[in-house]
Amino acid sequence: MGRTLRLAIGVVGFCAVAVVIALRQAPVIEHSSQLSFLPQGYTVERVRLLGIEAYVETSLGPSDMATAACLLLAGVPLLWLARQLRADGDPAATLFATAGIGALYLAADDLLSVHETIGDNLGFLANLPVIDHPDDAIFGLYGLVVFAFIWRHRGLADGTRRVSWIGAVVCGGAAIALDLLRLDSLTALEVVLKVLTGMMLLVGTLAVVRVNVERAHARRLPE
Repeated sequence: MGRTLRLAIGVVGFCAVAVVIALRQAPVIEHSSQLSFLPQGYTVERVRLLGIEAYVETSLGPSDMATAACLLLAGVPLLWLARQLRADGDPAATLFATAGIGALYLAADDLLSVHETIGDNLGFLANLPVIDHPDDAIFGLYGLVVFAFIWRHRGLADGTRRVSWIGAVVCGGAAIALDLLRLDSLTALEVVLKVLTGMMLLVGTLAVVRVNVERAHARRLPE
């Protein structure tokens, strides 16, 4: 993933979080359930910001908090490792910083319902093949970006067991598939798979951080 692409993704992610935070502070017009793609009885807030009306998701369940906690616990050590490696002049520092920022963004997404809110305001995405909720398309895009990054830089995990990473890919892929398909009856399973994905990413990340800290320490030892 080139520097320009990483920068572009970072800017888009920052803007998305900023917009959602602004919408959450805007005056609420009503609690609406009129969006055709929402499950029956499910409501979102309709707000007005700078004269523009938009929809905001405010739901936050235990699974969202659990997944966000795993991502936060993964992101902070990655940023710490990036700082240590940068001090040593290790070029891998940039990649670990990117991974850390990405983990923190995904944690913010879970806590603030970022992709759900964006999806509610881009209803035309529900017209895409196999998509029943607009946010499914955005969630699928998240998965593609994360998988591409992990695969492209899989060498960073050398020296660790790959079981947790394989498990994260399998569970994450299954969760995305259930999210994209019209299988609302399996929503509970999808939620469990998302939490398991977060846990496995955390285990794999901590193992990678430990191995790279040990390598950095070994390089500093006098020969």
